[in-house]
Amino acid sequence: MSKNYSELIKRLPESKKIQAGDLVTELNFINQTLQTLRKEIRASGVVLEWHNGAQSGVKEAPALKSYNTTVGKKTAIIKMLDTMLSESIKEDQEDALDQFVAGAVPALKVAE
Repeated sequence: MSKNYSELIKRLPESKKIQAGDLVTELNFINQTLQTLRKEIRASGVVLEWHNGAQSGVKEAPALKSYNTTVGKKTAIIKMLDTMLSESIKEDQEDALDQFVAGAVPALKVAE
């Protein structure tokens, strides 16, 4: 797991750390896959010529298609991690505000 990702996961509540860890594992795999696909795209190009009897043409290279799909999956995982982190930060801020208000505002006494 990347050090940067590990630091982010530490900020999450225990209930979300396992799920976030799984997402980071997938994100690391996706990053490796993207590196492999980039190499293949650089080597073979973004289009593929095809011939079928008298017909021929060009189409998107399979590596480029896979690359584009994988980038979309990476973006989705990053959004999920961002949402988890944002919710955690919001909860921390609300807890801090509640503690501040509880400590700063003395209990009101009702006149009898």
